[in-house]
Amino acid sequence: MKKTISIIAACMLVFAFSGVASAEIVFCSDAGYIDRGCETPDVTQTSNTCTTTPFDYDDFYGNYLDGSTQICYDNESYCDAPAKGQRHRALFKICDCITDGHFLATDVDPGDTIDVGMEILVDKKDGQGPVAGNNGVYWAEDVNSEGSDGVGVEPFASQGEACADTSCYPEYVFEGEFDYFLGNGAMATALPYTGTDCDVPATQEITKFQAAVEQTGSHGYTIKPEDATQNNSVWWVDIPMLRADSNITVKGWDVYVKICMYNALDTGGVCGECEGCCYNLLIGTLCCADAPVVPTTCTETLTYPYFAKTSGTYWYGMVVTNMSSEDGTATVALYEQDGDIFTGSVTVDALSTKVVDQAVDLALTTTGPGSTGTLGDVKSWAEVKTDFYASGFGMMANDAGASMGYLAEKCGSCLTCK
Repeated sequence: MKKTISIIAACMLVFAFSGVASAEIVFCSDAGYIDRGCETPDVTQTSNTCTTTPFDYDDFYGNYLDGSTQICYDNESYCDAPAKGQRHRALFKICDCITDGHFLATDVDPGDTIDVGMEILVDKKDGQGPVAGNNGVYWAEDVNSEGSDGVGVEPFASQGEACADTSCYPEYVFEGEFDYFLGNGAMATALPYTGTDCDVPATQEITKFQAAVEQTGSHGYTIKPEDATQNNSVWWVDIPMLRADSNITVKGWDVYVKICMYNALDTGGVCGECEGCCYNLLIGTLCCADAPVVPTTCTETLTYPYFAKTSGTYWYGMVVTNMSSEDGTATVALYEQDGDIFTGSVTVDALSTKVVDQAVDLALTTTGPGSTGTLGDVKSWAEVKTDFYASGFGMMANDAGASMGYLAEKCGSCLTCK
């Protein structure tokens, strides 16, 4: 007789409160940028070689939700380390594999075995989405449980409980042997590359691993009675270390890992090539994002190309508008056709306009040859430099009613304020 307590019963208890959920992987926080993939040769080294180290999705350094401090796998492989805290933890909803029909079995009981496989996918931002193959990102850790720690796994009752856990590594592993595959689909004859050269050897460009089909010993994760009684249907799955070959990768590419669970009992043994329960996890974006460019000084130039002379019947006006949220200064230079130059500075309040009074706000600084230095006795134009995002308006009229107005011209190459 089958065991009377099954994990599918626990799954149904969870879904009874939330309704039927779509199959998915959830996580404790967003992936962010990976500080790998853009390495170049170090010219200070005599060998002029490019060196790098792996990156680890589960690596973190910082404070937990309970305020304690912990360091796990402190290689600072993400761009905002070391202050990123407990950010990355892939959580696989094992119940979805049953309710969505990915597992052939109608239930999964304590004592049953679940195997795991993973494949690296890369989104090159070319419209094809995440794709498999040789795309410059490879596995960098031997996951065979006899040769290393294996692929870690630990079941929890909920996402909140899994994210609040303070362990550095899952309590259990998917045991056994794993087969490795190159990006072209061929089985690899070597283990993942663990060296420091940016250029990964061709025989170690491994993008996929899965439980070895022919193994006869212990393998996978064996479901425990407490997994059913405690509703442990959210599995923390450790992502092995990866590496980027910067000879191939491009800044901005997104790295995914396709995580697949296999119910070994579906085929009576280890499930290698059979259809699994697979979902994609975003590991992060290659290379750190560019820091926003903040100008050391904010400048903008407005040009008022024509004003009539005012010694006759004309008058003219010049308006400067501050379109920013801070008060600023406008420096005015008025150039007359006879060589006179009048300059001055005015304060323009935030989100307001200022009418420049030429007679009050400007003073003669340069007198043209043969000129008397009289303001407005000839035609002129003006240039205004501001330390704020600006606009402006100029107009002129005469006593007979003739008038004209225009918006000030903006120097596009001079704009650093917005």
